[in-house]
Amino acid sequence: MTTATSRPTSARSADSWGVTLDYILGKKRAEEALGFLIACGGALEAAASHVEAVQSVLALSVPYLADWAGADFEPAPGLARDPVRRSRTVADCAPELLEPLAAALAERTRSASPADQATLLLTAESGELHGVAADPGSGEPVATKTDPQLAGMAATAGVASALAVPLRRFDRQLGTLILLRAANRPDAQFEAGPVELAVEVARRLSWVTDAFAARAAGPAAASLVSG
Repeated sequence: MTTATSRPTSARSADSWGVTLDYILGKKRAEEALGFLIACGGALEAAASHVEAVQSVLALSVPYLADWAGADFEPAPGLARDPVRRSRTVADCAPELLEPLAAALAERTRSASPADQATLLLTAESGELHGVAADPGSGEPVATKTDPQLAGMAATAGVASALAVPLRRFDRQLGTLILLRAANRPDAQFEAGPVELAVEVARRLSWVTDAFAARAAGPAAASLVSG
């Protein structure tokens, strides 16, 4: 007759605490994410210009989502000509190399065809550049290719992973939201949750940017018609 061997009480207790800890951490992350989105929503609503809106969102994103955040805009009436940046000092990260990396990421999203204008997720160690579906709740790579040039730029700058999210309203490309995580960051790789958060923030930022741009272009358009 075979007798089932029960696990020691200490092992069962450890498993129970592990499940409880996972639940607590998961709940904490969900609450933090919700608080972040609420704060972003309030900042966007209070902004007096699209530049102020972007500055507020980037300030909230660093260091919660990334160590370096920026937004580049397309040359269009009502949109800022200069990029907007936000960063924090990170050891072993070369600030002078972050700008070229951000510009290259923005160019990748700018030069993509409309069908390929997905969020880009770069992993420096593997050199993989993922295209991430923009559908809410996805956050998963839908296409992968290697980009040694971008990966090399990121690794040299001390960046482990980078995210480039198109700022788009309908079929109009407004710019790119760029988030960089340093290699010495505990959560150096962008996972599905942070990617989804970034995509949602970019969606809201696109709406506000487009509204301000249309408002700014309105008087100019009216003067051209009347003139």
